[in-house]
Amino acid sequence: MPAGSTLTRSPLIALAVAVLSVGLLLCACSSAPCEDAPCPACKNSGKVECRIHKDYKFPTFKCSACYECPNGCWGVGWMPCPRKDCPSTHKAELVAEFAKLSADRKAWVDSRRAAVEAKAFGNNEKLKTVKALHVETDHFRLASTMKPHKVRFSRKGMEKILTYDSHQVMHLYAQRIEDAFAACMKLIDFQGIYKPLCCDKFLLMCWQSLEEQNAASFAFCNMTNPAGASIDALNYTTQDGDDDIYLHHKLVHIIAHLVSDDYGGIVEFFPVWFREAFAHWVEYDVFNELVIFCAGEVNDDPGCPTRCLKSVIKAQVKGKTKRNTPLSAFVNNNIMDLTGWHRIKGMTVVDWMLNGYGKNVVGPLIVQFKKDFPKLKQQGPTIRAIFPDKTYDDIDEMWAAWVLKTYPEIEEFKEKLPPLPEGK
Repeated sequence: MPAGSTLTRSPLIALAVAVLSVGLLLCACSSAPCEDAPCPACKNSGKVECRIHKDYKFPTFKCSACYECPNGCWGVGWMPCPRKDCPSTHKAELVAEFAKLSADRKAWVDSRRAAVEAKAFGNNEKLKTVKALHVETDHFRLASTMKPHKVRFSRKGMEKILTYDSHQVMHLYAQRIEDAFAACMKLIDFQGIYKPLCCDKFLLMCWQSLEEQNAASFAFCNMTNPAGASIDALNYTTQDGDDDIYLHHKLVHIIAHLVSDDYGGIVEFFPVWFREAFAHWVEYDVFNELVIFCAGEVNDDPGCPTRCLKSVIKAQVKGKTKRNTPLSAFVNNNIMDLTGWHRIKGMTVVDWMLNGYGKNVVGPLIVQFKKDFPKLKQQGPTIRAIFPDKTYDDIDEMWAAWVLKTYPEIEEFKEKLPPLPEGK
């Protein structure tokens, strides 16, 4: 090539050089990480949002299923980025923040397991690995190895049945037990925030198997009872059957007992008829139906109804039937001698005390019974203190007049079902 001539590249050579350069650049990028690439898990925020089923998210009560959810967020709603190669500069402070936010939740779950499963099953080789679900509401702690339930709902008069898993059932019952408590407060006309006297919160337990129920009832109530066992104003343990409606009735009825036992303080002697009448009123208020009777009572009373009881009792008062037993004939009966008809009348007498006497005297009567009955061993003085110068016969007469004036001739049964949840 002559001296001083200029070297020029052909277009093909230039293209080849360009392709080679791009290839070398790609190889370099593949062998070393690019510092500007975001973390695929958290996009360099250091925080990963917890993508969990909506039922797990932030209920208004404590829930072990929310805290121990498979994602591991402990109910915080997010977790520190799990990737070791995450370049976020915030990761260390987020790890510390998460530990602080989740610590109380972990401690709560540990405390509930120590208080319930460890006490019930700790010395039982077959059951010591049983883990319950736990919820804690304003007034209750509920522990359960709940079965899945078929739950009936309504919308615009149409009924629908949904199958709820154990965790969803616990959320449902967290609401149901507080609704039952609210009915008790309505009956005693308590104003403000009620705090139990005899415990910080009532304990309810529902066990899936008979073996679990027997062990728990013995551990907590010092008796083995498959149907249910309780300690006054403190706790109740029962077996969870397949019938969601029956379990709901049982818990509503026993919550009424726990509240009436607690209100004014626990005493050794308290009139059985009034304790049961209080619970039946709450049960009827929640369901428009009574289901909880002692063993054999309804069967021992042929024709004893469980629905439309206001019109039934009115018909008995009008017809002056023998089933309308005078109060004085059963106020001293024990639990097994208190028949279904006695219970229905007792419930309506409590209804009169709430709505017909002129002022609500249900709460004052509980307190007065607890003040007088343990030492007097008779109810007459308490009745006269709350109803001045009145006898049981006087109360019967006032109650009957109110029933005839107030109760319907025909009471239509309207089943109270919860509304269908949104999106179902």
